[in-house]
Amino acid sequence: MNNKWFTLIEVIVATGILAISVFWVYKLIWENSKIIENSNNYLNTTLLFPVIENCIENSWINAPRYFDLGNNLKDCNASSNEVINDIDNIWYILYSEIIENTSTWRIWETSVISEFTWTNTWIYIQKK
Repeated sequence: MNNKWFTLIEVIVATGILAISVFWVYKLIWENSKIIENSNNYLNTTLLFPVIENCIENSWINAPRYFDLGNNLKDCNASSNEVINDIDNIWYILYSEIIENTSTWRIWETSVISEFTWTNTWIYIQKK
């Protein structure tokens, strides 16, 4: 009779350990998915800086501007009003302004504002 109770207690303890182990594995997978998603959001934000630089070079703008990439993400329409670009259901605001202007170059501060990565800025030097 004592052997049956000992076996039942072992089963209960083993089931508890297994349940805790499965919970921790699930939590690790969930955290890893979150890290991958955040990394993708930051990568997308970083990849938009060359797009802004290309827009600056092709339009030769003189004032602070927001950029609209259009539905195909290939347009480069400069605007003085804030423009929200929707890329993969995440909004981005692309902005640039001149922080130094000489006869040989312009120094631009370019910014990408996103709902997930907040504001990231880069400096771009445009040679005249």
